[in-house]
Amino acid sequence: FLDEFGYRAADEIDATKPRWIEDPQSLLRMVREMAVRGFPSDPRTAARQRREENEREIRSRKRLLWPLIQWMAKGLRRGYAIRELGKSALVAAILPTRHIVLELGRRMVESKLLDRQEQALDLTGRDLSDWLDGIWDGRGARELCEDRRYRQDTWRREEIGDVISGEEGTPVPLSLLEPHSATWLWRGIAVSPGQVTAIARVIRSPEEGSEFGEGEILVAPNTHPGWTPLF
Repeated sequence: FLDEFGYRAADEIDATKPRWIEDPQSLLRMVREMAVRGFPSDPRTAARQRREENEREIRSRKRLLWPLIQWMAKGLRRGYAIRELGKSALVAAILPTRHIVLELGRRMVESKLLDRQEQALDLTGRDLSDWLDGIWDGRGARELCEDRRYRQDTWRREEIGDVISGEEGTPVPLSLLEPHSATWLWRGIAVSPGQVTAIARVIRSPEEGSEFGEGEILVAPNTHPGWTPLF
């Protein structure tokens, strides 16, 4: 898995985050959990069976429209695959870029310009090229990186609205908890069909996947392809 997908990561668009091939601990935790719990069936086989069942139901209800529906579904699957392939190609370039920047960071540490090579990830491409070309002697690099890290940490702590609308991009508050018949309803967007009653587990990152118990409902602020091993 690491040979083929090691260039990906949980927060893979953020180039400062280690790739799975660099730090596989989160994956190893997931493998350990899978080994303990086991699988009731092969996920691919189960997915194929669900698809075939749904196709049979749609075909029985919409016989005349079935050829059109089948053609549209095939195009949709192909479109999803192309979209993910494009993102995968984009993310694949981050790993060699990280290696280059970390090597430059190592050299800047040797030159007493930085304390850790990872600090170079807070420099821009223009910063690094100017240092390589001798346009900038690197003085102030340590303070520059610390300032940028402080600003990023500050931005990450900001709370934003769940819904952004309007020409001005105004956040719209979306209440997830609403009183209902002396109980509380937690409103969200369901991504799986059907209804079930179980414990809901809030997971804010794939690294917290070891806390997820068998049969529990996964609740997350958002997800992306980096969550796939957890799924």
